[in-house]
Amino acid sequence: MLTVTFKADDGTTISTQSVGYNDFATQPANTPTSISYTKRAGLYSPLVPAEGAACSFVGWRKSDGSAWDISSDRITSNITLTARYTILNLITAVPLNNVAAAVTYINANQNAAYFLLIGEDTTCEPQNMNGASVQLTIEGVNSERRISLDGTGSLFTVGPASGSNTTIELTLGNNITLLGHGSGSGNSGRLVVVQNKAQLFMQSGSIISQNQMTPMEGTYPSGGGGVLVDNATFTMNGGTIENNISMDSGGGVVVRNNGTFSMYTGAAIRNNTANTTQAPYAGGGGVRVDSATFAMMGGDISYNRLMGNVNSSDIGGGGVYVSGTGSFTMHDGTISGNISDKDGGGVYLYNSASFTMSGGVIYGLNETETFLRNTAENSDSAALYKYIDATAKYGNDAPIPTPYSITINGIP
Repeated sequence: MLTVTFKADDGTTISTQSVGYNDFATQPANTPTSISYTKRAGLYSPLVPAEGAACSFVGWRKSDGSAWDISSDRITSNITLTARYTILNLITAVPLNNVAAAVTYINANQNAAYFLLIGEDTTCEPQNMNGASVQLTIEGVNSERRISLDGTGSLFTVGPASGSNTTIELTLGNNITLLGHGSGSGNSGRLVVVQNKAQLFMQSGSIISQNQMTPMEGTYPSGGGGVLVDNATFTMNGGTIENNISMDSGGGVVVRNNGTFSMYTGAAIRNNTANTTQAPYAGGGGVRVDSATFAMMGGDISYNRLMGNVNSSDIGGGGVYVSGTGSFTMHDGTISGNISDKDGGGVYLYNSASFTMSGGVIYGLNETETFLRNTAENSDSAALYKYIDATAKYGNDAPIPTPYSITINGIP
């Protein structure tokens, strides 16, 4: 005799049956005809069902996920069958926890909003999210779930390769971590690229981490170990970008080409490194802004480092580096504990770049708590350095002198 084990959707055993070879099993009398929905892995559209929503019994599935028809499939070996239920908005064509399959489906089925819930750690090769008018939110189920880069390149490229599309959106939600190639294992891409008017959002509980990016393109500036924002929008409502390395600019984030980056309370960019040994005219251990816009409404940029090509005349910015026609507006938040091997431990401004500070704190050497101090090899520029033909260097703590269109605390 062979054993058939029937299990409920939650994995508990309903019953077992002894069945002869090539015979049929029978439906257990105590099979639940419906269950209440609890958050689980899958691709959903347009919404994830509400907790407690009714799900009706529709049959059985084998351990590989394929359906089992109890009235026509014969028993030829010991087998475990698990109850299947209709789950509102679940797209059954996409295997659970398969990020690549989900992105492929989304690109082919456009003009919709999707939620991808990940129930276990997984790997994924680089993905291009370029379907028209699609919005994807990725969340982990119950606890932190990691999506690790398999191969080289960018784990997610959001937006078309050319043209523009403002309706392509990726949101990294709670309990989701994107992991790249760590220190010593170079990668030819940032972990996330958002381009050509697409949009990226990070929410509380999301993390972008452990990517080491090597120089890989002719477009200036290169870099962005964690995120590249290229003529696109990045809104960091929360979450953390940490432990990334760029062998160029922007260990954490590069914003360029009229891109926009907004950072809010609860967001953190920390422990990232820009190593400029192979890239002169570079900077920004945490963030590099080049002919783009960065607005800091809150959050924390801390313990990032700019290191490497200290003989170049215009590198720096342990925390933030702003160049070209870039602008950095600081309304609130904290820039602390960053290190520059050249100038501008906290912030470095190059030539026509602008900086307006109406709130928040940039710590200098006069701070009594040493762990909060931004530091620079040029100690006169621990908090802020403004480069204009190497003539302007300011200082350790606010108020900082305000020529060259720098505005501090609303004073021109």
